[in-house]
Amino acid sequence: MGIENNVYGELLSGLQSENQKLLLTKLNPDGTLEKHLYVPGTEPEEAEALAQQTAFEKKVCITGFDDEQKTEKWIAEPFCKENRMLIFGGGHVSLALAEFAARTGFAVTVTDDRPSFANKLRFPTVKEVLCMDFDSAIEKLHVNSSDFVVLLTRGHRHDGVCLRALAKQEETAYLGMIGSRKRVRELKDTLEEEGISRKWLDWIHTPVGLDIGAVTPEEIAVAILAEAIQVKRKPEDEARKVSQSDIDMEVIHDLAEPEEKFAIRKGGYYHSEHERLHTEKGWSQDDRLRDRADPGNHWRGLRRGEPHAACQGSDP
Repeated sequence: MGIENNVYGELLSGLQSENQKLLLTKLNPDGTLEKHLYVPGTEPEEAEALAQQTAFEKKVCITGFDDEQKTEKWIAEPFCKENRMLIFGGGHVSLALAEFAARTGFAVTVTDDRPSFANKLRFPTVKEVLCMDFDSAIEKLHVNSSDFVVLLTRGHRHDGVCLRALAKQEETAYLGMIGSRKRVRELKDTLEEEGISRKWLDWIHTPVGLDIGAVTPEEIAVAILAEAIQVKRKPEDEARKVSQSDIDMEVIHDLAEPEEKFAIRKGGYYHSEHERLHTEKGWSQDDRLRDRADPGNHWRGLRRGEPHAACQGSDP
């Protein structure tokens, strides 16, 4: 396994226990790259300052690339836990929201306590479907500050169950709840009497979604997703800012896979799944080299069955 594979494997492992990790890349004078995970207090002065800037701004930062600067060249990249959208309730709005959210980069989990509303046939695009009580699901999911939670249950009794369980968890990046203003106000008053913080209850996005005059389930889903993306990309409170990077975490998983996983072919082995695809499609070595400059788009294209443009030049 190469050094970059080790680094990306360590990155994914670190994100299991931490909300954010920083990847530092040093560009050497000979054009080679050195990558490692940021360790506070152990980095050169330029890298330490850059890492702190990146951690605060939650976006890729660089230093040393100005021709007038004589310092070392560094790139700092922030990686956060995968943004999950946790949808509670499996009705018509959830059906549309799950599909749209999955297409915009969220790892979607849908929970409902009714088998006919919580199954993979109904929600084929989501990462996980849970058929269980809402409070049990919330405990199982270990909700964290990178999660976007949407309550679309079939009644405020179930919303109350969800909110009581969520109040015991780490505060999420976003929490929205569908329902009329009157019913929502009554539910919040009840929960406040039970000891749940009014400040937290008032922070919940309700009525859920941006006010775009949505009527149909699909339109309501668009309004909810738009509000979630707004919170993700342009939060009112800077302390709640989620990583502004658009790095595809599926690509990071690909980079972390060990090279020992060969794809079998007649008479031997391909060195990688990448080589197998190129060989079977008739793509040239030059095309393979060009792919390395843009591996993210290449692999995303392969998953869709639409290879990256650099691979298509020699495709018969």
